[in-house]
Amino acid sequence: MKPPFQSLVEIHHKELLNLWENSEEVFSVLQPLLKQHSDDIVTRFYQRLLKHPQAAEFLTTEVINQRLRKGVNAWLSFTFYGPHTQTSQEFLQFQERLGRIHADMDIPLTLFLLGMRMLKQEINQTLISLEQSKRLPAIIYVDSLIDLIVAIIAESYNEEHGDMISELQRMRMSIPPENLQLVCEQMRNKLLMWFTHQLSAMHQRNAKRTKGNAIVPLRESEIGLWLEHKAPLLFPENHTLDKLAQACEEIDALLEQTRQLNQQQNEEEYTEAIELLEELVKKADWLLSELGREVSEMEGRKDPLTHLFNRRHLSTVLNFESRKSRYSQKQYAILMIDLDHFKTVNDRFGHDIGDQVLKRFAELLSEKVRTSDFVFRYGGEEFLVLLPAVQESTAMLVAEKIRKIVEATPFPVANNDVIQLTVSCGVALSGGELNYERTIKRADEALYQAKLEGRNRVILAPPPK
Repeated sequence: MKPPFQSLVEIHHKELLNLWENSEEVFSVLQPLLKQHSDDIVTRFYQRLLKHPQAAEFLTTEVINQRLRKGVNAWLSFTFYGPHTQTSQEFLQFQERLGRIHADMDIPLTLFLLGMRMLKQEINQTLISLEQSKRLPAIIYVDSLIDLIVAIIAESYNEEHGDMISELQRMRMSIPPENLQLVCEQMRNKLLMWFTHQLSAMHQRNAKRTKGNAIVPLRESEIGLWLEHKAPLLFPENHTLDKLAQACEEIDALLEQTRQLNQQQNEEEYTEAIELLEELVKKADWLLSELGREVSEMEGRKDPLTHLFNRRHLSTVLNFESRKSRYSQKQYAILMIDLDHFKTVNDRFGHDIGDQVLKRFAELLSEKVRTSDFVFRYGGEEFLVLLPAVQESTAMLVAEKIRKIVEATPFPVANNDVIQLTVSCGVALSGGELNYERTIKRADEALYQAKLEGRNRVILAPPPK
């Protein structure tokens, strides 16, 4: 029988307890040694780290001496004094919080991991002074504990990044598609107004950047600021937006060239430059209209209630992912998810409340998957999630995370009341299967099994035969 799925927190907890078990002798050696040499360890650590080019952006000698030295000394004391001063839960929470703090400060994970590796080396260098019988167990313990801490911190970095992505997804989903189309039309009008203003300023000989007749680069205009700061959040990873940004850079470069020709009173080349500038502005205008068209086309493939993809879009995505999976030798996972006893919600509160529950559930689903994943409303209260390039453990982790968050979320209903709901989920890995419909069928059968076993659970389908 397959062992029950374990979360990363449970795995880390067991690893820590195993490390702490029967390590009394190691603690008795480490504690006095680190207490005596911690200042030297921290000094050598920062001397090495400051030499790394990536660290210069985040660290200075002043910052280290005023703020960081005490923190690393405190971390050494807390981390290597074993279970005498903290519980395993406190230890794990402390290390996770450390990771989130560094993630909030935008310190690259690669730099943080480099620092941990250097710190481990400096600690082990200190342990060399121990007699041989004590040295090896101490070094093994330090290596194992720091490796565990690195795993905890890397996961907290991922969660922090995932929280940010989820927030962006919520923001994107909260904007009606017709509003995005309207924004694109507004930007087209602003582009035309900007160009008209530049032409007016250009026709004044030796135009200077003064209020009223200033020649303003597109990047400094309202549309330029929108392109740099807001559009990437509204249209993430969009090729048309990338082309638009490139076109705007070309417009600004040509604008500066045209301004110089205007000042030099080179009529022939100036006229040619104006014509080229007009063509580039037309191109940018067309790209903005394409953005609006893409929004309209994409929304036509979405469920009008939940704004998730509907089944009409399913075959296109899964055909593409199946081909990609065969070439890359990376399997994908399909999650079939069903709201348990949803019919009673409609029967008790009415279909309007039922629709609100479905919308909230769709939001939860979108928040708990990666940006590379796809969420579909498969029909009624049944949903399908596609996880590309994924391992079994990650697929089960995502499914279990969805199950837990739904179970813990109160869903508003009538008269300011709330209800608690659960979901059943079937998970199937493609496992080299050529026909994605068979993978869906196995996930659906696993979902049915989850319902037979009492609902509110995740069942993994057996691999394809």
